[in-house]
Amino acid sequence: MFYLTETKNLDEKTRSEFSGDFVELTSGVTRYEVSGPEDGEPLIFIHGFSVPYYLWDKNFSYMAKKGFRVVRYDLFGRGGSDRPNTPYNIELFRNQLKELLITLNLDKKPINICAVCMGSIIASDYICHNKKNIGKLALIGPAGIPGSIPNYNWMAKIPIWGDYLMQIWGDQELVSGLKKHLYRPELFPEYKDEYLHSLDFKGLKRALLSTNRNMNIDNALKLYSELNKLKKDICLIWGIEDRIVPIRLSAKLTETLAKATVKTVTEAGHVANYEQSQKVNKILLDFFSK
Repeated sequence: MFYLTETKNLDEKTRSEFSGDFVELTSGVTRYEVSGPEDGEPLIFIHGFSVPYYLWDKNFSYMAKKGFRVVRYDLFGRGGSDRPNTPYNIELFRNQLKELLITLNLDKKPINICAVCMGSIIASDYICHNKKNIGKLALIGPAGIPGSIPNYNWMAKIPIWGDYLMQIWGDQELVSGLKKHLYRPELFPEYKDEYLHSLDFKGLKRALLSTNRNMNIDNALKLYSELNKLKKDICLIWGIEDRIVPIRLSAKLTETLAKATVKTVTEAGHVANYEQSQKVNKILLDFFSK
């Protein structure tokens, strides 16, 4: 199927198509949303490689109603956040989170973080650079385990050739790849519909290609090893049917994160928090409330 994408510029006018709030940070505007009591314990949700913060639609309000001060935001290049013409590396995402927390007056408070896939790398990096202000960490289908990235990933990293492939087949690959996120994608048509909206805005494919080239998505074990030294409470959550980061790879991560506990979710794929939200919400509440 052919998709007509990146037909709009993301500016003050078109940003009105998105819900949430917006703040100007050093590298551009960031879309975010905050909910829950102001004195609640902070909980930050970080999405993954390409799907913006609607990924947390089924968890955000739940945790806010349970008393947490919940924050979710779009990474640069995704959703309603700007697509700056800059390398999409770990420093960009680290600074985005740091500045957002300063804006929300949460930079001096211990915060909890829940992240999916590539967001797990961003969360782990942020913790390693801000050791004192971190509480607990939950990682869902975390990226960065060798063997979890599709074989064709290397082609996108080749200069010129990768750019050509992204422009010619990127739309189809991105949309068709959504089916691998879910165990039963036919039950969640809105998941695809929301994503198609984010494809409307120029700069997404450029941002994803740059992320692929500048983020160490396929092997972050060294970073996870540094995280392990901090002895934080970590919960790893895996969908049994995850086809992007298969659960068989979890052993590699538990060897590195010695204190981590593993929770499995049946009838769930890569984004277990979306597909089996009730099960995952209970895991998150139990973990972050103790």
